[in-house]
Amino acid sequence: MHWLGVRLVEAAKEGHTVYYHELSKPLQLTNYRLLSEPLGELSELAMDNGFPPISAVVINVTDQLPGAGFFKLVGRKLRGYEIPEQEWQPFFAEMLAEVFAWDDWDDFLEVLDETYGSDLPATRAAGTGRTAHPDLARTVEQDLQAEEIEEGRIEGGVVEYYGRRYERDPENRRRAIEIHGLNCVVCGFNFEEVYGPRGRDFIEVHHVKPLKAFEGVAQVVDPKVDLVPICANCHRMIHRRHDSVLTPDQLRRIVEEQRATRSPGHRPMR
Repeated sequence: MHWLGVRLVEAAKEGHTVYYHELSKPLQLTNYRLLSEPLGELSELAMDNGFPPISAVVINVTDQLPGAGFFKLVGRKLRGYEIPEQEWQPFFAEMLAEVFAWDDWDDFLEVLDETYGSDLPATRAAGTGRTAHPDLARTVEQDLQAEEIEEGRIEGGVVEYYGRRYERDPENRRRAIEIHGLNCVVCGFNFEEVYGPRGRDFIEVHHVKPLKAFEGVAQVVDPKVDLVPICANCHRMIHRRHDSVLTPDQLRRIVEEQRATRSPGHRPMR
């Protein structure tokens, strides 16, 4: 329980959600539904001590919402009744915003210690030192941070939830592909041409509107203007720097410039 509580606190402090399977695998649970009781216990412990329901950070991959047990337990605790399914989304958004806005989660770690004791395993291996290449270490750290932003780790909260939801919505993706095709809008890469049948009909979808523009509010998305097909490499390069996210057009110009420098008649500047 202590380990699970610490993982939830980390997610809450960093402003990102966690999928059920990301917690069940380390705990060697054969079914993620077995998390329902301990997650409920942690949220109840949090609310009993004046904290928001911390298990709001744990969601399903399919609908991007907590399980039904969350709405039963937290609804009864805070509202006096189970939250009906048609109200799940706004209630979840409210609870998640409270969790992310809370700035005293370190105090909850003390509650966890007092309640369960510390069962955290040692995480630092003996003899591991700093890398011999500090610039490389910095680059890797920046890349990991950028990946966390894209997966909802830092940009966070309801804003990131909506942005990723639109990209991962099957209907949005299908319509975007029907409209724009399967070639990357930046470099022209086509997965089927390179990987054959395994790559057929595959392409990632990029949301062209900055996620901050959502401000935590769901919006109508037009796949014709808001979504574009983009290969995994270009998608990663667009989001590589969290303080300098590129547009597809900006990255396309970089790709074209790089291709020009490799043309037969090109001479590098001296």
